[in-house]
Amino acid sequence: TRQRQRENARFLQIKRKLIRFFKLQKAKIRDRKTHVFKACPICKAVLRLPKTKGTHTVRCPRCQQVFDVKI
Repeated sequence: TRQRQRENARFLQIKRKLIRFFKLQKAKIRDRKTHVFKACPICKAVLRLPKTKGTHTVRCPRCQQVFDVKI
């Protein structure tokens, strides 16, 4: 039925968000010594950048926005 389809779609949407969140947390723990995770200020995509001190110019792969990141 249509109601069951909507219910299942909502459940899968919530499930995907939770899985994405925990995969990101796992990656942050795994890569904490070599990489830093920063969010794009425009689209909020999470970027994994090497841990090299200084200010770096970064291009977001999702929205192509160029911005500076200080590490």
